[in-house]
Amino acid sequence: MNVFRPFGPALMPGQPRARWAYLLGPLLAVPPAVGVAELLRGPGGGRISRRAAQGAVRD
Repeated sequence: MNVFRPFGPALMPGQPRARWAYLLGPLLAVPPAVGVAELLRGPGGGRISRRAAQGAVRD
C-alpha cells in the first residue's frame, strides 16, 4: 500500500486540516497493532526464530 497516495490531496491548498490524520494516524495505529500481534502470536524470539533470523533453519 502506498501511504503517500492518500496524502497527496491533503497537500493541496485549502486542505490544511486534513494533514494531521495522514501524519499522526500511522503513528497512533502502530502501538495497538503491535500489541494485538503480540497477543495473537506471542512475544516470539524462541530458538527456532533466532536461528531463522540467522539463516540457519536446517537441523
